[in-house]
Amino acid sequence: MQNEIGDFLDYLTYERNVSVNTVHAYRFDLETFVAFLCNDYFIIGRDQLDLKRVDHLAVRSYPRAPDAPEARARVGGAPAFGDAVVFQVPDARRGGRGESGPQRGNAEA
Repeated sequence: MQNEIGDFLDYLTYERNVSVNTVHAYRFDLETFVAFLCNDYFIIGRDQLDLKRVDHLAVRSYPRAPDAPEARARVGGAPAFGDAVVFQVPDARRGGRGESGPQRGNAEA
């Protein structure tokens, strides 16, 4: 799981040219979400976590922070984890197309 987070943060840094603060915010949020998945949702070790197992139920189970609007502003308008987790890392072996994590669903459902 550490490789996927690192690849995504590298993508933000080198391809999207986002600020250092944005990268730090994403790192914190992703590490917090992974810790929730490993310690509270699946109860497994980080090395056993497979992104294919993270479905919309896992994402919606992530507790919303009381300061969600401030957290959303802090990461440049990215959705809070309770709404969706969407990230894409280009893969040079596939012509620059990336693989996405769980996709945004209907927020009213």
